Amino acid sequence: MSGREWVDYYQVLGISGDATAKEISSAYRGLALKYHPDKSTSTESVQRFHVLSKAYQVLTDVEARRAFDAVLAGRMAQKQREAEFDSTRRGMRDELLRKEKEARKRKADEEEAEIRLQHEMERIRKEAQLEADRKEREKQTEEGVPGKALFDDLDRTLKISAESILSEEKIKETLKPYGTVESVLISKKQKSGIVQFTDILTAKSVMMDADRHLLKPLSFSWAKGHPPVVIDTPDEPKKANPKDFESLTLMRMRQAAERKQLRAKLEAD
Repeated sequence: MSGREWVDYYQVLGISGDATAKEISSAYRGLALKYHPDKSTSTESVQRFHVLSKAYQVLTDVEARRAFDAVLAGRMAQKQREAEFDSTRRGMRDELLRKEKEARKRKADEEEAEIRLQHEMERIRKEAQLEADRKEREKQTEEGVPGKALFDDLDRTLKISAESILSEEKIKETLKPYGTVESVLISKKQKSGIVQFTDILTAKSVMMDADRHLLKPLSFSWAKGHPPVVIDTPDEPKKANPKDFESLTLMRMRQAAERKQLRAKLEAD
């Protein structure tokens, strides 16, 4: 493609240009099993698997395949024109001029087709990234569901401090762009406190900007003293090892004690 080596995805999968979706999937599965990184870690196999995956993505997407076919047709026509040129170069000058004019038009069409193909491939990439991000958000926000990540209240709670007087209104207004603040507790001296968010992702976003000093003069730190740790619950609670439930229960008791100690310390301050 433009700026890169051209690859015929039909040849990569060993199929014809009129292959059906079922034939494309069947060809891809067979080759993917052979060149998957789990089967071979050689550089050649890894590169071959990457090209196979790209070919499968393009040829199984209707719009991307249509754009690819347009580029492929143009390149095949170009090869044909080059072969014809060798056999007709002794022809009349007017005929050559006419073909050159047609070639310029076809080249413009081919470039337009390549640009369209690039747009379709970028769309596929973005859609895949959005889907991956969506699954990650679901994993991090579904608390207490078997097999999902489990976080407690302190995991989405941050300590806050400043040299000037703090107010709940000021804190919520400052953090509004990041997400929803569930609760704010300020110490008696009004220069420190804790902020609890409705979700773990908001707390992480605030800490990322705080670490980059983008929220000065406010300072933030994790209420637990460290970032949240993902804990997986058993997929089948009734069949799980009793020791697993014992550990989980002790963990939750520790978390409750930590929350109580944090509030007591803050109120004492």
